[in-house]
Order: sequence, then structure tokens, then C-alpha cells
Amino acid sequence: MSNPTQAPQFQAPPTPPAPTEAPKQLRTASTFMFVLLLIGLVSMVIDFVVAGTVADTLAGKVTGLDGKPVTSSWFNPGTMYVTLVFGLIIGILGLPVRKGSNGARITGAIFAIIFTLMGLGSMAMTVLISGTADLAAKNAGLGMIVPNWYWAGGVLIGLLQVVFSILAIVKLFNSNSAAYCKAPKA
Repeated sequence: MSNPTQAPQFQAPPTPPAPTEAPKQLRTASTFMFVLLLIGLVSMVIDFVVAGTVADTLAGKVTGLDGKPVTSSWFNPGTMYVTLVFGLIIGILGLPVRKGSNGARITGAIFAIIFTLMGLGSMAMTVLISGTADLAAKNAGLGMIVPNWYWAGGVLIGLLQVVFSILAIVKLFNSNSAAYCKAPKA
């Protein structure tokens, strides 16, 4: 005899199995993070080449604001190392992101946001620093010392940083990516 006050017992529907492979959006975000690593490396090479070129050309021929001869370019080495470090961090975080680490996903997004700002700064500083160096060289009778490819390269690298950082952030916060990273792992 059944008890009419008690609801019939049904078996709970089985829980869907956790996806075994990361969703396409997360794999794409991870790929964009590796691209950002490459952009950091290329940026470092470009800055390394130009830092030496500008410093060598200006050495002893142009005076700084303090009246002493310019003997080095401090800005480019500083930015190239910071860009490389951030690129490495983002690229390395791409590995655990691809495996579904939620902490790496959030940390990678934070670094990508910072990398976006660095890209915007890179574009601005390329124009400002190169223009200042060329103006100083022109005043010293040296002509244009910053190669044209550096102007275009610096702006292009900054633009690539911004574009790929934003693409990575969008893919990292896609609902499929977030759900996969938050799902319990077997």
C-alpha cells in the first residue's frame, strides 16, 4: 500500500559529464595569450636595436636637460624588459588556462588588461620619444636618427598588443570558458 501523503520517489537525472576538452573559446584565448608572448619578444628585439642606434648616434653630440651630453637611452631598455616580462607571464599562463584553471584565467585577464594599457602607452611613447630624439638630432645637425621602420613598428606592436589583449580578455570571459574553468575537474 502506498502512502498518498508522500510524493513518489524518482531517481535524479544523471549529471552531465564534465567536458573533457576545453571549449574552442578558451583554446582561442590561450592561443592569443601565446601570441602576446611573441609580441613581447618582437617588441624587445625592436627596442633593443633602436635603443643602441639612438644612443650611439646621440652620444656626445646632444645635451640633455641637465646640460650633460646624452650617453644612453634609458627608456627603451626599461620598457623592453617590462614588455618581455608581461609577455612571458601571459604566455606561461596560457598553459594552465588551456587546462581549465580558473585562477590562471582571471590572472591572465588581469595581465592582459595591463598589457592593453602598455600597448596604448607604447604607441604614444613611440611617437613622443622618437619625435624628441629626432628633434634633438636635427638641432645638433644630425638629421633624422630614428629609423622610419621603428615609427611604424612601434605603433604596430602597440596596436597588436591592444588588439590581441582585448581578444584574449573577451575569450577568457566568454560564458563557455568561464563555465569550463569553474566546473569541478575529475
